[in-house]
Amino acid sequence: MDFTIPAHPFYSGVCGFDIELHVWGSFNIVTWTDGSGAVTKEIRNFRFQSTSTAKGTSIRGRSIGPEIRTNDADGTSEVRIMGVVNRHVPGEGMVTMKAGYDLVFIDGDVEVLLDSAGPREDVALICSAFA
Repeated sequence: MDFTIPAHPFYSGVCGFDIELHVWGSFNIVTWTDGSGAVTKEIRNFRFQSTSTAKGTSIRGRSIGPEIRTNDADGTSEVRIMGVVNRHVPGEGMVTMKAGYDLVFIDGDVEVLLDSAGPREDVALICSAFA
């Protein structure tokens, strides 16, 4: 996988200026199905790196970990996300980090965070690193 978003919608919106995001890496998916072939469970192991760039500064990122998605017969799903996201400015050190566990319930377009553990990424620190 290798792609670039010229103005990442979330980070650009929060920070108030365009932040380009370049992501590369890989992931693999292991899928379980029931007797009719419907997907009942997926495990996605991801290994991504990124560069976020704005105002002449670049922040390097690394994301690793698994996601486990369980699909219920009623069409809803639960996703367990475990992993680490670390962002740093080369030569200057860490900007922010997320590590831990999230449990998300999904019903169509609605996503609800049911449980979360571990330090959260501080988006304000990302914005200020570009100052």
